[in-house]
Amino acid sequence: MVTQVTPPTPIAPTTETVLIHANLQDVSRIGAVTGLTYRAVGSAKDFHTIPPTPITPVFVPFHGVYDFHQEGACPHSHVNVRGVVQINPDGTQGPGSAFTFGEPTF
Repeated sequence: MVTQVTPPTPIAPTTETVLIHANLQDVSRIGAVTGLTYRAVGSAKDFHTIPPTPITPVFVPFHGVYDFHQEGACPHSHVNVRGVVQINPDGTQGPGSAFTFGEPTF
C-alpha cells in the first residue's frame, strides 16, 4: 500500500488531505468446498483529512472494493476490504495498519 500526504491549502491550513491508494498483490485462496482458486484484484482510493504535521501517528479508516475472480464459469463478484491505516508524522505508512476481507458479493 502506498500513502501520500498532500500539503495543506491556504484556505484550510488546519487540515491536510490524505490520499490512500491501495493495490492488492498476491491475494488468493483455495475454496474449502470447491477446491478452486479465488483471487482479489484491483486498486482503490480513499481520501481523509487529518491535522497538519501530527506529532504522533494518526489512524484513518480505509474501505476499498476489489474485483473477485474465480476459476471456471462463475459469476463476477466483488470483495470489500476494510481496515485502518497508520500514518506517521513524516507521511509514511506505519506498522499499525491492519485490514480484513469481507465475504464476496455476487
